Amino acid sequence: MALEDIPTPSSQTAPPLSSEEIIDRYGFVVQHVGYGRCSVPGCRCTTPSAKPWSYTAGLTSLGQPELVMLGPFIDMAHHLVNVLVEARREGEFGLGVGDFDLCCSDVRIVEVPNRWVLADRSRMASWFRHYGTRDLPVIQQVLWPDRFGNFPNDPGSQPGFRKRQPLLRDHPLSYPRLEGRSSYRRRW
Repeated sequence: MALEDIPTPSSQTAPPLSSEEIIDRYGFVVQHVGYGRCSVPGCRCTTPSAKPWSYTAGLTSLGQPELVMLGPFIDMAHHLVNVLVEARREGEFGLGVGDFDLCCSDVRIVEVPNRWVLADRSRMASWFRHYGTRDLPVIQQVLWPDRFGNFPNDPGSQPGFRKRQPLLRDHPLSYPRLEGRSSYRRRW
């Protein structure tokens, strides 16, 4: 399947497919959280979160780690994840961590500790709904650079940029911090 065949949220004109229908059709889904109630660009049905994120469900069945991105624009997150998944399917990149030069952007892949999901399983609700298991997937965070080519964990990155993309491996309970969730007060 070609990358251009996978719909982005803003390219859909028909009623949106369910996560399960997308996984059945394409092998995985990119689930967007905090971009508005329906997570469609331009949606005005609710105020978007100050800390949106995107994650995949279904890549485990394809032999790939599940991916999470924090804070980018919804179409950017969707596109970068789709390009990375396709490059891995084609054997261009391994499944490990490191810096990768995608056709559209550089990305850095880092491991995500299990504590991020264990603190609040709703962070990857579609994954748990699809697999219906208590076993945790391997999760990797996809980072993108600022306009100067610095990633959030680089010495030259600006504090505001690091705040928009915190490294979950360093601060697994920091993002997203939803109000009223007592699970964030747990000690690990």
